[in-house]
Amino acid sequence: MSDSEDWMPNVEQVGSDQNQSMGYVRSLMREGKIDEARAELQRIIEAEPDNTQALMAYGMSMQAERRFEEASDLYERVMEIEPDNIAGPMLAASVGVQGDNSEYAEANYHKALAITPTSMPALMGLARLHMSNEKSEAALEVLERAIEIDPQSGMIRRQLARILSNLDRPDEARAHLQHMLTVRPGDQPSTLLLAYMYNEEGQSDKAMMVLEDAINIHPEDPRLKIAVARSKLEQNDYEGAEAVLRRVISGGEMAGQGQRPRIGGWRPGQFMRRRPNWGAQLTLVQALVPQGKLKEAREILGKAPRNKATAPLVQRLYADTFAAEGNYDAAEQSYRAAVLGLKHGEEVLQSIDDEKAAEANMTADKLVALYTDKYDDALRQQAREFDPSDFEDVARRLFRFMGEAARTRAEQRAQGEGRGGFGGWRGMGGGRGFNM
Repeated sequence: MSDSEDWMPNVEQVGSDQNQSMGYVRSLMREGKIDEARAELQRIIEAEPDNTQALMAYGMSMQAERRFEEASDLYERVMEIEPDNIAGPMLAASVGVQGDNSEYAEANYHKALAITPTSMPALMGLARLHMSNEKSEAALEVLERAIEIDPQSGMIRRQLARILSNLDRPDEARAHLQHMLTVRPGDQPSTLLLAYMYNEEGQSDKAMMVLEDAINIHPEDPRLKIAVARSKLEQNDYEGAEAVLRRVISGGEMAGQGQRPRIGGWRPGQFMRRRPNWGAQLTLVQALVPQGKLKEAREILGKAPRNKATAPLVQRLYADTFAAEGNYDAAEQSYRAAVLGLKHGEEVLQSIDDEKAAEANMTADKLVALYTDKYDDALRQQAREFDPSDFEDVARRLFRFMGEAARTRAEQRAQGEGRGGFGGWRGMGGGRGFNM
C-alpha cells in the first residue's frame, strides 16, 4: 500500500533548537553532503546518547534511502527516551507506511493517539492507512472520531462521504457534503464531489444545480465550469458541453484557479506562456467524438501529456475515436492500454479476457461496451479512494502540529523539563515539502 503521497520526513527541517551542531548538520544536508552529515550526527549521538534531535535526524536520513529497519531502530530509541513525545511514533508510523508494513504503521499511530488522543495528523494517518488497505469500516470509525474534534473540517467530511458512498450509504454521504456547503457556500472540493455523486446516481439535474450555486459565488473557477461540462455530457448534451469547454479554453484558465487578480493594472505572469488546461482539453475531446469531430479530437490528443495521471484517459479517448470510425482492432489495442494504466489494470484486463473467452462471437459494439464499462468501473473505484489534495491538507496540519510540539518542548527545556525536541517537519511527499 506504499503511496508516493504518504508522509516522507526530511532531515533538513528536524529540530527547533538553533544549536551549532544541528545547524551544521542541516547545512551539510542542504549541500547534499550526506556522509559528512551522518558522521557529524554520529559524533553528536556518541557524545549525547539521549539527543533525540540527532537520533531523529539520523533516522530520517536512513528512511530517505529506504533503509527502513535502521530508521525504525532509531525511532524506537527516541520513543524509549521520550515516551511522551508524539514525534517518535509518528515517524515510526511513516516508516511503516513507506515500507509497506501496515501492522507496524498502525501500531505506531495508536501509540501516537495514546499520547495525544486528539491528534489530527495521527487520526488522519490511521484513516488513510485503513482506506489504503480497503478497511472501510475501520476508516469510518477513525474519521467519526476525527469529526468530533473538528466538525467543520471539509477534509474529514469529504473522506467520510467517499467511504459512506463506497458502503452504499449515499444519503449519509451527501449529508456531509451538504453540511460543508452550508458552512462554506461554494466550497469547491465539496461541490465537485457532491456533483460527481449526483452524476453517478443519474441525477445530473441536481449536479447542475449544485454546480450553478457554486459558480454564482466563484464565477471564474475553471474546475467548476469543467464539472458543468461533464454534467452536460452525462445528459448527452455534447454541443452544450463543447460550448462551456471552449469558453474555459479560450479564457486561458488553468485547472484549479480562475483569472489571477490584477495588481497595478497588470496580472502577475500575464506575459508568460499560459499552461494549457488539459482537464478542459481532454473533456472537450469527450464532447467532440460523439459529434464526429474526430480530426480536432486527434489534434488535441496528439499534444496531450501522457504522464501517469493522464495516459489512461488519453488512450481511452484514442480508442473512442477509432471505435467511432469502425477501426475496432486499433480501438481494442488502445482500450487495453487505457485499462492497463489504471489501478489493478492487469486484474481488470483478465476479467475482460475471461468474458471474451466465454462469448466467442462477441459483436464489435458489445466488445467496445465491455472495455468502456470495465474502464469506467475501475475509474469509479479510484475516485472513491483518498484524494491527494486532501492529503496535502493533512500534511499542513502535521507541519503546524510539529511546530507547536517544538514550542512546547522548548518551553519544557526552559523550565528544566523534558529532553530533545522536534519541529518543522516539512519534507513530506518525497522531500518536496509544501509552502505554508
